[in-house]
Amino acid sequence: MSRSRRILTDNLWKKLEPILPPPKTPFRGRPRTRDREVIEGILWVIRTGAPWRDLPADFPSWPTCYHRFRTWTLRGVWKEIFEFLCSEDPDNEWHMIDSTTVRAHVHAAGMNSEEATEALGRSRGGFSTKIHFKTDAFGIPLKILLSPGNQDDSTMGIQLIEDSGAQYVLGDAGYDTNAIRDFIGESGMTAVIRPSRRRAIKPRCDWALYKARNAIERFIGQMKQWRRVATRYDKLAPMFLATATIVASVICLKTLTTF
Repeated sequence: MSRSRRILTDNLWKKLEPILPPPKTPFRGRPRTRDREVIEGILWVIRTGAPWRDLPADFPSWPTCYHRFRTWTLRGVWKEIFEFLCSEDPDNEWHMIDSTTVRAHVHAAGMNSEEATEALGRSRGGFSTKIHFKTDAFGIPLKILLSPGNQDDSTMGIQLIEDSGAQYVLGDAGYDTNAIRDFIGESGMTAVIRPSRRRAIKPRCDWALYKARNAIERFIGQMKQWRRVATRYDKLAPMFLATATIVASVICLKTLTTF
């Protein structure tokens, strides 16, 4: 496979390699497959939406890539990488919150688990999951949460902003509830939230600042260019959350490398 189709350029790898977990001792004398090649295989699957078994021979074997993906998910490695990258000099003047609905493939249907516990829900839009994001003023991701697709955005609003520490919180009308506005005010922040049409008396909104929300919308657009984010194939919520976290980390890594 052409190197041009790889994601991890030398510049990106130089920034990523130091924060990866140290390699384990080779098992029974067999050399451990290099992290860079395995991660490239994982990224290829996420980007194309292909089944793990269809991973091209140019990459390490699909069991190796899937095992590393699953093991690092269970150990919280992907989350640690994401938190390290997004903590590098965020612009906390304002934070933005938003969500996107992802249709779940039939393969995501759990066998014996409750749908709600796996962040799956059924609505008029079909079988789906919602991914909730918080970004800084530049659209760099800071937090990712999942919920069933039939759950209202406002139910995750406080969880997204509870540790913000920003001056302003920007959100669309889906977050226009008294509880969220009160929490923002009590936390010393200012709400820049589009008033809901259902309100008889519309709260004030700084429309000039509200326009800055296009940064989080562009970020979500980048996320959904990766097919395993645009469509959910994972049965288990932690696996799908890890998939979204990996993509957000790549976007964050590319953004930080260009600065």
